[in-house]
Amino acid sequence: TERENLHLLFVLVDSRHAPQRIDVDFMSFLGENGIPFMIIFTKVDKLSKTQLAANLEVYEQEILKTWEEMPKYFVSSSETSVGKTEILDFIGNCIKENTKSKKENLKEKKE
Repeated sequence: TERENLHLLFVLVDSRHAPQRIDVDFMSFLGENGIPFMIIFTKVDKLSKTQLAANLEVYEQEILKTWEEMPKYFVSSSETSVGKTEILDFIGNCIKENTKSKKENLKEKKE
């Protein structure tokens, strides 16, 4: 909660399972403490598209019991590389934005 260099946290969730209390509680903790996060639903290769959609819907219904909206998320599979490019691109963009912001702050300090 005190790390200045923490910009975003990824919460990894097994997409095959219903929302686990420990995951939901952890995300609540993050929200209550203003820690930005995104969810990565893992092991999507183990489910059909219909099963995945149904499981994501159940997860969203659980989250919306206490949240105004579903946090942003990715779906992924380490075996088939589903989501890998999107996640890495997102991280790369975050790094670029952070670097740009730091350079702008340094420039303002010099002026």
